[in-house]
Amino acid sequence: MKKFSGIILVFMIALSIVGCSTNQPKDEVSEVKIVSIAPSNTEIVAALGGLDNLVGVTDFCNYPAEVLDIEKVGDSWNPNYEKIVALAPDYVLLMSYGEPYDRLVDMGLEVIVIDPQSIDEIYTSIEDIAALIGKEDKAQQVISEMKSDLSALEAEFAEEKPTVFMLIDSGSFWTGGNNTFANEVIRRSGGINAAAIEDGWYEISQEKLLELNPQYILYSWPPDEEITSLPAWQNLTAVKEGRVIQIDGDLTSRPSNRIVEGIQSIFNIIQKGE
Repeated sequence: MKKFSGIILVFMIALSIVGCSTNQPKDEVSEVKIVSIAPSNTEIVAALGGLDNLVGVTDFCNYPAEVLDIEKVGDSWNPNYEKIVALAPDYVLLMSYGEPYDRLVDMGLEVIVIDPQSIDEIYTSIEDIAALIGKEDKAQQVISEMKSDLSALEAEFAEEKPTVFMLIDSGSFWTGGNNTFANEVIRRSGGINAAAIEDGWYEISQEKLLELNPQYILYSWPPDEEITSLPAWQNLTAVKEGRVIQIDGDLTSRPSNRIVEGIQSIFNIIQKGE
């Protein structure tokens, strides 16, 4: 369940976005030092042209390649507090509240929570981070490109949209229902979320999944044998017809500007059959 916990935390930590602002003069903004304790926030900083502002990132930050050479400070749940303090950042970007947030604040650091739960909130996150490093114009360019790409994709949707089930745990039938980030990703990819019969994140029964019988099953980690050996699984049309397909979890679950690439990849699968 560790893999499941990681992706669920990325998808569903339900907390509000904290607005960002900076009082620093424009000529000092380029010297702002940021520690990003979430891969999605790291990707946004990089997309804005702020790689030089990043002084610390998580062990899981892997895009773009340049961030691999930046000091590692643990992960979102177990950050290296001493190392973060030693880096003397102007801002620490987190993806949720909780113990890491409280401890870093107690250490006197400026901590900002960036936790978008929708595409629109990703746009806001990009603007908020841009304000910290003086990249407001670049933010509008990134957002405009995202909107343009999504609009172009939508124009290619077939009239009949396929049903899609997103399996987010390798050992059980956990999925994202209505009002989840996963649901929006499927919808913007030109599909219908088979699990949208319920709200939020939940574990669907194998009997209900067989009843829904989605045309596609998408996963980031291969389902375990305890799943694939079930008669209900083996009787699914998607299984019988080879439409159980692995997707890139980094692209399809991280709430950054790269979500558009993830949506495009799912579109290629369910709309074009690639």
